[in-house]
Amino acid sequence: MSLSKPPALPLRALLVVLVTLMAGVLYGVAGADSPDPRGTEVAYIATGTNFPDALGAGPAAALGNGPILLVQTDAVPSQTTDELNRLKPRLIVIVGGTAVVSTGVENTLKGLSFGPTVLRVSGANRYATAAAISESAFPCGDGEVMAGRDRSGGVCQDPLTGMWSIQTVDSGGDVGIYVSLVLDAFGDPVISYRDETNTDLMLARCSDPACSGTKTITTLESSNSYYPSLALDSSGLPVISYYDAGPDDLELVRCNDLTCGSKTTTTVDSSGSVGLHTSLVLDSSGFPVISYRSFSSGDLKLARCHDATCTTKTIATVEDSFDTGYWTSLVLDTSGFPIISYYDASARDLRLARCADLTCSSKTLQTVDSEVFDVGKYSSLALDRSGFPIISYYDVTNADLKVARCSDAACTTSVRTAVDPGNLVGTYTSLVLDVADNPVISYYDEANGDLKLAHCRNPACTSGTVIVTVPSLGDVGKYSSLALDPAGNPVIAYYDGFNTDLALASF
Repeated sequence: MSLSKPPALPLRALLVVLVTLMAGVLYGVAGADSPDPRGTEVAYIATGTNFPDALGAGPAAALGNGPILLVQTDAVPSQTTDELNRLKPRLIVIVGGTAVVSTGVENTLKGLSFGPTVLRVSGANRYATAAAISESAFPCGDGEVMAGRDRSGGVCQDPLTGMWSIQTVDSGGDVGIYVSLVLDAFGDPVISYRDETNTDLMLARCSDPACSGTKTITTLESSNSYYPSLALDSSGLPVISYYDAGPDDLELVRCNDLTCGSKTTTTVDSSGSVGLHTSLVLDSSGFPVISYRSFSSGDLKLARCHDATCTTKTIATVEDSFDTGYWTSLVLDTSGFPIISYYDASARDLRLARCADLTCSSKTLQTVDSEVFDVGKYSSLALDRSGFPIISYYDVTNADLKVARCSDAACTTSVRTAVDPGNLVGTYTSLVLDVADNPVISYYDEANGDLKLAHCRNPACTSGTVIVTVPSLGDVGKYSSLALDPAGNPVIAYYDGFNTDLALASF
């Protein structure tokens, strides 16, 4: 019997040993310093019974400012669980196949209370696994973008075109405006939206990532409902804030099961006509925090719930102005303090509110963009790993899509870039950040009636941005809501105006 020598290790994989030893990112948890949890986006999981997989993940872990934590083939040590609960990474990458890290371990990681996305990267042997993990972290060359993944890792192409799956989620009348999309722990879309025909608040839950199979459609409220904003709690149960135009109130629905067959509805604020342009997040206890606009007073407001159903809460006026608080977008910083981007119609500017406490009794207000006469509609906000805001929005004066990348936490200075300087391009923006803090933005091209996607090549979107028109027929793309799947590929829910349907595009 003849023995063949293993294939030559690719250059990227050959760098693994050197970079790992220099970076010192591999640790067995106990007795070693771990990354700052404020900057931990990804953690790598490898077997502790043999060294090559953990060693091969070194450069990827160093790039992502994350640890490599060790497990047994069929069990997760308590020290590893404790460290994951401390760091709360948004992404956990398992290095190696099921023979070295079992499906049972994978399911344990998926069940962690903070709801991480869990992705496995592996190859046929240790050499292929090292190459795959390297390619997954450094997938594409200059001028290329990542178009998806196969078993070997990232698939790159230039430019990002084709390979889209377009599915109709709901076609029961004129449906699909004011869309809010979240992916569950399995990467399956959950979508809240308005049924314009019946003026109802709706929920769609897909059974697969592309929503090509079965889905459950539920009428949440038979009332005149607008501006829903959706989050999933640690059990994957939907929580939705919205404006009820009947009594003119801010309302909250908390589902008691995955498809919301049973639910609890609470009036959060009824002080006049309130609850427009809602944005909802759940804090570390799973309690809702909601930014919204008061039509009666023209103010930007914040509700902080003190229980899961918001029977008790603290309501604050964040900015008392003649006409402000449009298109709010809310995130919480590492202390749980709210940060809100919004449009001030009285000044026609993009604004940012940064709360200095949980209930926003103290805050700083900052004008982010006032360079032109009218700018800042349709804002969408995210924080980079340093806690600095990045905001996508519409420049009304120049009719184009812009991004502001703040240079500090309060956004006293920022870099503002016209990402798509077309004509009537950039309304209904939805922004997420990839693992390198580069913005990915879905938005509407009104001039051509298209849904578009921009993927920036740096956090400020100053060069190399790839812009794609999602394949469609007719006028589509209003009310888009964007998420990235576990492989980092875009999933977009939006209104198909040509067919008056709720649609989903996945890559």
